[in-house]
Amino acid sequence: MDSRQQILDSIRRALKTPSHLPDEAAPETLSHALAIPALGIEEKIALFRDEMKAVSGEYIEAASAAEAAEKIAALVREAPAEEASVSAGPLVDAVSAALTAKGIRLVKPESLEGDARKNAVARILVGIVEAPCAVADTATLAIPLDGRSMQPYFLPEVVIALVSAKSLVANHFELFQRMPPEERKNLLLITGPSRTADIEKILILGAHGPRRLVACLMRD
Repeated sequence: MDSRQQILDSIRRALKTPSHLPDEAAPETLSHALAIPALGIEEKIALFRDEMKAVSGEYIEAASAAEAAEKIAALVREAPAEEASVSAGPLVDAVSAALTAKGIRLVKPESLEGDARKNAVARILVGIVEAPCAVADTATLAIPLDGRSMQPYFLPEVVIALVSAKSLVANHFELFQRMPPEERKNLLLITGPSRTADIEKILILGAHGPRRLVACLMRD
């Protein structure tokens, strides 16, 4: 048996062994989170806005789906582009009709198959996505990997993330308390645009994902 086969056999044996980690975190691991003062919605919004800017992201607000569509359409044309890939989700659905009416062509990756999906999304400059939850004190977007296509989240140069004000949590402790155990096991966390400083310690944006991340907070 060669070394490659030995490694593969070891992986197969390991996969047959179930994880012994508990589904729920032990109560004592969350105890210090209870000492953090509760934040009101306006405090969460202000904290999220400031932290988003601190991590090189951008922040806009909208009081309605119509206002969000107007601001997003302007951002798409600024890219410059006339089309955008979109993720699944009720917030995206709420603004889609208004965006289409403004002449923005929307591409849903789920409607395409195989290489056609990848190639179509890869050439589109803008992605309009939904973050079901967001963490205020780090401006982190939390997206459960529940079967939705992840391509609009990291392939476009510009990603516009829709966030409901009601979905804001103060910190990661509150995030994991709110989410069901199954969602916590497979979760995408995004904080700011993609960045690296591997080459000569020079900060480069857009190395592994979007160069520009815009959070659109929807109050309604």
